[in-house]
Amino acid sequence: MAVSMEKFQYNLHIHSAKSNCAKPEMTLPAIMDRALSADFDLIGISDHIDLRERPADFLFETKAEIDALNPPIPILAGCETTQIAPHVFALSDETAQALDYVIVACNHYHLPHVEQPPDPTLEAFASHHFQMLEGAILWKYTDIIAHPFCPRVPEAIRNDFDFERLERSYSEAQLRNIILLACQHDVAFEINPGYYFRMPRVYKILIAEGKKAGLKFSPGTDAHSLSSVDFSFHFRGKDSYSALMSAFGLRWSDIRLKKCEPYARSAGTI
Repeated sequence: MAVSMEKFQYNLHIHSAKSNCAKPEMTLPAIMDRALSADFDLIGISDHIDLRERPADFLFETKAEIDALNPPIPILAGCETTQIAPHVFALSDETAQALDYVIVACNHYHLPHVEQPPDPTLEAFASHHFQMLEGAILWKYTDIIAHPFCPRVPEAIRNDFDFERLERSYSEAQLRNIILLACQHDVAFEINPGYYFRMPRVYKILIAEGKKAGLKFSPGTDAHSLSSVDFSFHFRGKDSYSALMSAFGLRWSDIRLKKCEPYARSAGTI
């Protein structure tokens, strides 16, 4: 029996233990079991590449491990790459081309090798973040923008971080322009409840204006532990994915990424 189009559930922002910041429990079998218990139809492993000098062999090892696991649901092998400057990425074009998908983090300002704005103020980081977003959208290998609009600032100014002040630094015109650019280049914006609830004004504009323009959204948890593979941390209950979609007013057509469509077709959703 075909599953409902509204029930095709995926999360492409999951880190395995190969990401240094993820917990050791994040093995492929454990991640798969957690995804199955949450009724996901598709997941992706997107481990970090933060430095251009880091060999990417481990990403292809993950692909081989997925094949050997023979999972009951599709598991894609992707990557979350740090954006170092507006047109510089830690992931090489060659590796990006060989992966199933690429997530770009435009906000890793806490890393010392990432370009910083000229002034260490929250407003300056917000302005520079839009330059990073534009560069990421224009990079032909970007599929998803991770945790947008929330720069991870250096520790020296972290005590001054204020989400309301950050929200005021973003104009509706800026948001609309970046939405239109993403639509033109078929780049999706990640929807992570943790950031949505911290910046409701910005994310409400993103979703409302994005839906009008045809922007695609990618529900993601940035999972570093098994408890965050699904959305139950934010929406209690087994059907937390439906709760997420309802809370944000999203439908399958809003999260229907081209790279997910073949798997949705095989699941009988299209």
